[in-house]
Amino acid sequence: MLTDIIPAAWRARVYAIFALVGVVLGVTQTIYLSTATAQPGWLTAALAVYAVIGTAIGAVAKANVPTPDAAPVDPQPVTREFVVQDENGVITTHYSDGTITTDPGLGNPPITSLS
Repeated sequence: MLTDIIPAAWRARVYAIFALVGVVLGVTQTIYLSTATAQPGWLTAALAVYAVIGTAIGAVAKANVPTPDAAPVDPQPVTREFVVQDENGVITTHYSDGTITTDPGLGNPPITSLS
């Protein structure tokens, strides 16, 4: 559909030119606004046309973005494997994803290490 309308090399040039035109129009409007000078009609019309062309360029750009072939796989849920408490009251929890959480039992937040 839209994927083969414009070759990739041309699209890159079109996007660069479009961006440059946008900067020129934006700077021109900023100059008129910051000097409290009335904005000319040609600038208002050019900004309106620029917005409409931007929609078409965005549609072509969107059509040329590759889409993933398959939906992402849901990760396996993380489960608690086992909990160990040593003679000093330190509690170590081991999880199925390799995460180990250590609670020194001092009222501080647990310390987590990833493997």
